[in-house]
Amino acid sequence: MPFGAVVMCSIIILVVWQALDPLVWHREITNEGAEEQWISYAECDSEDGGAIPFVTALGIIIGMSVFVTGAISWKLKDVQAELSESKWIFFGIFSHIQVWAIGIPLFIILDDLSRDASYLISAALAFIFSVSLVMLVIWPKI
Repeated sequence: MPFGAVVMCSIIILVVWQALDPLVWHREITNEGAEEQWISYAECDSEDGGAIPFVTALGIIIGMSVFVTGAISWKLKDVQAELSESKWIFFGIFSHIQVWAIGIPLFIILDDLSRDASYLISAALAFIFSVSLVMLVIWPKI
């Protein structure tokens, strides 16, 4: 039931975001007036720059999910060691918090400075979030 509520809240936020302030494709020429071939940068962005409330709401939902997962893991810490995965879930949550603490500010700083670096950071964040918890929970069983 809680999973369905989290997914439904996220879908509602994303639908409202798309209805009120949809993402639009913008292209910016970075070397205008130069003799050589044009160099440009393009991205999807909100027209009015109103993405911050929606991203904040989604971040709060994700943060609450992580908190509830940690609380459930803490309650299950007294289960037999052979059956318990609470230690590995705690390590996964801790690694996600470390990635948030380092990766998100790094992404915000590099977003305007270097497009290549911001792409690399976003790809690394997606990879680390996808793989870390799965590896921490499944790897010890192999």
